[in-house]
Amino acid sequence: MRTQWDVIVVGASFAGAACALAAREYGLRVCVLERKRDPGIKLHTTGIIVREAAEGTWLSRLPPRLVHRVEGVRLHAPNLRCMRLSRPEYYFLATDTPGVMRWLAGELREAGVEPAYLDLDEEARIALLTKELAHNRPLGGTATALGEEANSELAILHASAHAHDTFGRGAITTYIISKTTSLSDLLEVYVLLKEAGLYRIDADGKAAAPIMVVPLFETIGDLEAAPAIMTAFFALPEMKALAKARGHQEVMIGYSDSNKDGGYLTSTWGLNQASLALAPVFEAAGVTMQLFHGRGGAVGRGGGSAFGAIQAQPRGTVNGRIRITEQGEVIAAKYGTVDNAVANLETIASATLLASLEPDPVPIADAARFSAAMDQLSTNAFAAYRELVYETEGFNVFFRQ
Repeated sequence: MRTQWDVIVVGASFAGAACALAAREYGLRVCVLERKRDPGIKLHTTGIIVREAAEGTWLSRLPPRLVHRVEGVRLHAPNLRCMRLSRPEYYFLATDTPGVMRWLAGELREAGVEPAYLDLDEEARIALLTKELAHNRPLGGTATALGEEANSELAILHASAHAHDTFGRGAITTYIISKTTSLSDLLEVYVLLKEAGLYRIDADGKAAAPIMVVPLFETIGDLEAAPAIMTAFFALPEMKALAKARGHQEVMIGYSDSNKDGGYLTSTWGLNQASLALAPVFEAAGVTMQLFHGRGGAVGRGGGSAFGAIQAQPRGTVNGRIRITEQGEVIAAKYGTVDNAVANLETIASATLLASLEPDPVPIADAARFSAAMDQLSTNAFAAYRELVYETEGFNVFFRQ
């Protein structure tokens, strides 16, 4: 997500910081670009502030311990001549310059002036996004100039809001984030939804959003990170309240891309383990989990019998709720006639009931042993697959011929 700033100040000097603080006080969104992590080091300035700046800018608020009032100065020339410069009622401020710079940096943080978003680490991004989701003030106004990409994305969300107004909230219910790798990926979308009026803080302070943001975990690494990301998601009061008010939270897991990333066996096992690991996260949060299985028609993309695939889901991960994709290559075969469509839907419904109600046929002791064996098989298969597909010189050219 690229934040649109009203003012960008380059350099957190006395003047730069004072301008940024004044702009922020007027309600503008301000970004300060400063390459030094500690603004009080490597300074090249006299540290003297003239009266006009001391009285007419933010610098008038400097703590007394950091400044010393000087009502006149004496200049000494190499020929030993000297000159005193003074004027009635005029003065300078001599400053503890490193201390002033660090004080100004603290004021910038307190005022909500942020560095460039893309330069922030994940922790700082979460802090900024969470702060933006705590109120209804939009990031930009009607006169804010945005780039082509930003305008395109926001146009989709404004169209979604129009669809809700025209056809009801059931028209569009989810926003899926492909290749989710972090918590900030989810929060960024909620900030965008706020821009279109699809995320609001109610009068009682509770968050409300008619569109659910759904993470899609696709690669092997992303599947492994999914439990930690969702744990952090539910740790945010606004996000947890949204999920509880909705009744469930959906998580999509990708079959095709995980297969391309890690091979068939590792993909299948990774999906199984991610599903199992997500279940206690949702249980601890008191939120119902709904897994969205992004299956294709071919076996390499998770295809095959839907009945068998649903029954094979780890126990405790279905619980009466499941969502699956039916892609183009199988739609005609499964839903081409009314009779076929009814039979297929009955099959999926019965498999969902059985997966929710039947006990696990594998004893706990055997399950632990089988799981350890599969972990080893998956590790070996992953290494062999990556070596062949990604590390063998010329394989990509050969495969595409």
